[in-house]
This record gives sequence, C-alpha cells and structure tokens, in this order.
Amino acid sequence: MIGGTIFVLAMLVVSRLAQWWHVSAPLLLMLVGLGASFLPFIEVPRLEPSFILLWILPPLLHAAALNTSLIDFRRNLAAIGWLSIGLVIATALAIGLVASALLDLPLPVGIALGAVVAPPDAVAATAVAKKVGLPRQITILLEGESLVNDATALVLLRTSIGALGMAIGGWQIAGDFAWAALSAIIIGYVGARLVGKLFHVFQAPQLRTALSLLVPFAIYIPVEELHGSGVLAVVVAGLVLNHRSENEQDAQSRVAQKVNWSTISWLLEHAVFLLVGLQTKTIFADANASDWPWTMVLLVSVATLATAVVVRILWTLGSVVLSRKLSKASVPGAIVVGWAGMRGVVTLAAALTLPFNFPAREVLVFVALFVTFVTLLGQGLTLPALARRLGTNGPDAREDAVEEVIITHRASVRAIHTLSETIETDDEQAAFSEIVRSNTQRLNSLWDRLDRQGTETPEATQRQLNLEMLQAQREAVLEFRSTHKVEQALISDLLSSLDIQEAGLQRHSDKSESIENAPPVAGPDDAPCQDLAQAPLHIKPATMTGCSPCEAQGLRPEDLALCLVCGYIGCIAEQHHARQHFEETGHPVLRSFTPGESWRHCLVHHVGTG
Repeated sequence: MIGGTIFVLAMLVVSRLAQWWHVSAPLLLMLVGLGASFLPFIEVPRLEPSFILLWILPPLLHAAALNTSLIDFRRNLAAIGWLSIGLVIATALAIGLVASALLDLPLPVGIALGAVVAPPDAVAATAVAKKVGLPRQITILLEGESLVNDATALVLLRTSIGALGMAIGGWQIAGDFAWAALSAIIIGYVGARLVGKLFHVFQAPQLRTALSLLVPFAIYIPVEELHGSGVLAVVVAGLVLNHRSENEQDAQSRVAQKVNWSTISWLLEHAVFLLVGLQTKTIFADANASDWPWTMVLLVSVATLATAVVVRILWTLGSVVLSRKLSKASVPGAIVVGWAGMRGVVTLAAALTLPFNFPAREVLVFVALFVTFVTLLGQGLTLPALARRLGTNGPDAREDAVEEVIITHRASVRAIHTLSETIETDDEQAAFSEIVRSNTQRLNSLWDRLDRQGTETPEATQRQLNLEMLQAQREAVLEFRSTHKVEQALISDLLSSLDIQEAGLQRHSDKSESIENAPPVAGPDDAPCQDLAQAPLHIKPATMTGCSPCEAQGLRPEDLALCLVCGYIGCIAEQHHARQHFEETGHPVLRSFTPGESWRHCLVHHVGTG
C-alpha cells in the first residue's frame, strides 16, 4: 500500500515538473524510473507479463478507443490496416532474418523478436502526437495504428513461439490470424451492443459507470480463452460504444464516463512509462548472466533498432508512392509517420511473455528494452523538431473555431425550423420567440469571438461578469452553510449547480483564449489573387438563416457559401443564389459555409484557396 502510494505520488510530482520544464512527462517518467532502478534501497518487483496484458493493456486501449471516432477510423481503415497489419508483419520478418542470422538461431526465434519490437506503442504515439501538435490526419493514423497493431504483434508472437521446433505452414498462420481477428470483431461488437442494452437497464449514472469499467476485462478474457485477439476485441467494443453513446446513454452518464476514463487513462499511461524505467536494472542483470557476450548483445540491439526504423520509413514512403498521391504534404507527412514509431510498455511486456526456456530469452528481452528506450528518447525528443522542419503543423485553433461556429449555426437554424412547425398556442409562440432571440444572441457572440481578435468582446465581458457573479453566489451560499441551520443536502446541490455553470463558462473562456493566441490560418502571400488577399478569412453572417431564396421556395440546400463582404448566405448548387448575389452586388469572394470545408473562391478571377 505504501509502495503504491509513493508510486502514484512520484507520477504526480514528475508530471508537474514536466509541465514546468516544458518536456514530455512520459519520457521524464521513464528516465526517473531508470535512475531509481539502480538505487540500492529501492526493491523493484519483476514486471509480470500477465499483469500488463490483463490489467493495463485492455483498459488502456479501451480508453483510447472510447476517445476515437468510429467514422474517422472507418474512413482511414485501409491506411490503418496497411500500417497496423502489413507493416507489423513486414517489420517482424525483416528483423527475424537479421536477428536469426546474427545469433545463428532458428528463424522463428528472430521472428519472435520482430513481433515483440514491431508495434509502436499506443501511449507513446498519442502522447507525443498531442505534445507535438501534428496534423489531425496524421494523429488519426497513429492512433488508429496503435489501437490495432498490438493485436497483430501478439498473434504473430504466439504463432512464432508455437512454430519453434514444429512445422507450421503459411495456411495455418493465416488461419490463426483470421480466427484471431474474426472472433475479436464479432465478440467485441456483440459485447458492445449487449452493454448498450444494459445501459438502458442500469439507468443510474453510478451503475452505468461501474458497468463501463467492467467492459474491457469482460470482453478481453473470453476472447483470449478462445485463442482470439482480446486487445482487438476491446478496441472494437470501445469504438462501437463511443459511436452509439448518444443513443444509449444520457448526458450525465456520458460526462461521468468521460471523466472516469480520462482519469484511468492518465494513471495507466504515466504508470507504464515509470514501470518500463524501473525494469532496467533487472533486465541488465539477466543479460549480463546470459551466455552471449555484450558485444553480440549490443550488435543485435543496434541491428534490430536500425531494421525497425528503416523498414518503417521505407514502408510509409513506399505507401505514398504506391498510392500515387505525391504532393508537398504527403511526403513530409509520410516521413513524420515513419519517424513516429516509438515503442513502449507493450514491447517490453511481450518480450517478458517469452517462455523461460526460449532460446536467447535474456538477449531478446534486453533488445526489447534497448529499442524501447532509444525510440522513446531518440525519436520522441526529435519528432517535434522534425515536424516543424517539414512544416507538418497541427490543426489551427482559429480554423477549428470557424468550423465549430458554422456547425453550431447550421444546427441551430435547422432546429429552429423544426421547432417552428410544432408551435400551436400563443404561449408556445412567445416562448419560441424568446428561444430564437436567445439563440441569435448566442450565435452573434460566437461570431464576435472570431471577428474581434485582440479586443475585449461583449461576450468576454459578459462571461467574466458571470464568473464573478457565480463566485459571489458561492460565497453567499457558503456563508449560509456556516451561519444558518440549513439542510446540508440542499447546500450541496446548490454548490454543484454553481460548479456546473462555472465549468461551462470556463470552458468557453479557455477556448476563446486559444483562439486569441492562434495565428491566422492564411496570409496574403497564400492568396492567388488580390481579392482573396484583401478578403477576411471569415465574417459574421448577415442573417441567422440559410439561403433565403431557397427557404422562400421551400428548399433546404446543403451546399452553402458565405459572402466575405456582407455576410450573405447563398446556395452554390442547383440555382446558385450565391452567384446571383455576386451579379447583383459585385461582391467577389465566397467562403464555404459547409462544415469541414474551408475553401474560399473569387468569382471575378475564378481562383480559390483551401
């Protein structure tokens, strides 16, 4: 108990130091663990593979899957599969040939080592991607790859161990992979749908949270007993549950689940890096006691590392060439994806699952540790500089904010239109008018947040006054709590209500600050004509409706554009009211008013950006 408390406290302290020093907390935790492993007064128990594979990996991957969009995953399925299956197998085979030749051991031994070090770590990939601020498309690929590649590697490792000393053909290996994937997908999907049904039975947020915490273990164990891929089943379940959460849970349950799983994810992510570092001394001692000289151990380690890095970079660059999508963005992106192959605790845990009588086991475990340390420290520390050098910048806060406001605007217009058709009485009409007024005011404040960069917007002033008002209310409630005989349950409910309001206001304040500090999306140098160079990047719509002429005709077009001179909204398909507006006014520049599109077009010069 005391050791566990010290362990968590060390994680908290090191993470806070990492924030102060502006370095990666996982990497700093690993270095601290390395140093602590050699201290004589610290006894570090051996890291049991079953502990990692059952109690850490399933909830960690499940938490990552719960934060991953199934739609994004499905859109990038081919690329994710190419990395998480094809690249893992190619890396394992290449390392197998190199290692077995150097150690003069059977090929399955080398392939086992390749399977151990082939998959980049889910924790390392997401942690570094968030720290670096990589483009969203690259982050989606890295996260998707890290969700699936562990399953490929563990199945390949299990097959290579079984192949040692017996003849296993390619059809049997393919059959093992097919069964592992098929059983995982079926059980993961069915399990997620069953849990979704149970969410309707257990309606209390506490019961739903408890059920959610059981999911990764309840799905992982039976799949593994059937010799399928338990980690893949857990990922499938997480993706499906996240995608269907809006239909199967209420808002309170979703918030509770997000808070709980984010806390669990943080604890596990940081714990695994500290655990990796703490195993250093034990692994060194085992390698030193082996029959292999250190020169050979280091030679195999360096050769394995070089093979893993080179194969990954060649694979990602080759993928761009094969896809025939050579561009200014694709090649640098492929290089960044290739260099972002940090290994982590799964590599070390997989190495420790090797049987104690496995040939050169001590050497293979040391190689796994060597590759993990060098990739985490070398690639992890140099990836930010490489990404900046290649110009692979992350998502722009201002452009994201524009898209968010457009989505909110379009959703509000449609909701108001739907609600207006249900109004029957005068009281309902009065209430509806107030809703429209309030909604229009809120949308105006969101556009003002974008338009008035560098100045205090009315929305910001009102938000600050609301925060001060809530603080004054909280102080008054606390005074009642201490000076009056009031039911404490009522006081608690009031304070909780104030907390919820303050959290919402603070979230908007943080987002406004990130927008304020973000540079413009594009500058005049990026515009192909003078009209585009002089036009603003966004403008507040003149009305809170869609294409007015289409609405008058009872149409609801989806392809809309926004005039960047006066804020007129018009359709750009079918009747093309946006072009009619240009012909009447001469306003030249349009911007897409469709979520997910940021193009701008000059109707005078017939050129565009974005």
